[in-house]
Amino acid sequence: MFERRGANNEPHRGIRRRVEDKAATTTSGSIMALQRSAGNAAVTELITAQRDGGHTPTAPAKSTDLDERALAIIKAAQASTPSIEERAVSTVQAILDTYYPDRKAMVKDVRYAASEPGLKTTARGSGEKVTGLIRVGHYFITETTDQYFARRVLQVGHELEHIQQHRDGKGGEEHRHEREFLAFYHEATAPEVAHTGRVSHSTRVELMDEAIRNYNAMPAAQKKQYDAEYSDLLAKRTIQQKKAGKHPTPPPTDAAP
Repeated sequence: MFERRGANNEPHRGIRRRVEDKAATTTSGSIMALQRSAGNAAVTELITAQRDGGHTPTAPAKSTDLDERALAIIKAAQASTPSIEERAVSTVQAILDTYYPDRKAMVKDVRYAASEPGLKTTARGSGEKVTGLIRVGHYFITETTDQYFARRVLQVGHELEHIQQHRDGKGGEEHRHEREFLAFYHEATAPEVAHTGRVSHSTRVELMDEAIRNYNAMPAAQKKQYDAEYSDLLAKRTIQQKKAGKHPTPPPTDAAP
């Protein structure tokens, strides 16, 4: 199955115009991947964080401030060498290693597909052993920046959720909109992973609207299962619109294709 994510400010690209929380210590594999992407200079901060006399440097005062790990990944992503293909793959792998170490084994491979507007995961296998092939596009890597890094991290979490959904028996076309509703709902409402930056209020509204469109496309019996999540989504949507400085508007009435 193919699950598509967009990557904007952050509405979806490719799906019309519109569009988990585990900080962990970066592994040596992540450092090596970043070194391959941009050389030692791009990961000096990351290595220093692990070798500073055996002590972990003090984290930034605010949880939304970028720390050494995040800055090293961003710097490697935005480097001019090596190829964008290598940097795209290494960036997704570094996010998996750094923020989702207990789930990275769910991903069988990461590959570059320039035209992919965000991330796309193909489920491989069946049952509890399903893994995923993640394809990463040009937009994802070029927009792995200070401003959008928190979203990039949550986006990878979105893809991991899809793999888990397949493991839980929610594969197949009949569950497609259910999978997307849940993944967009969780991505839109999840707090940013500590020290990865901030997801803008307008981006959260875009993600919520995509969840709602998928809810609208679900049959009545599936909708009934998620009355509580849908109500929560509507309430949080209003809050995010106000925080974005906008007057609350009705939720979308159209359905995802």
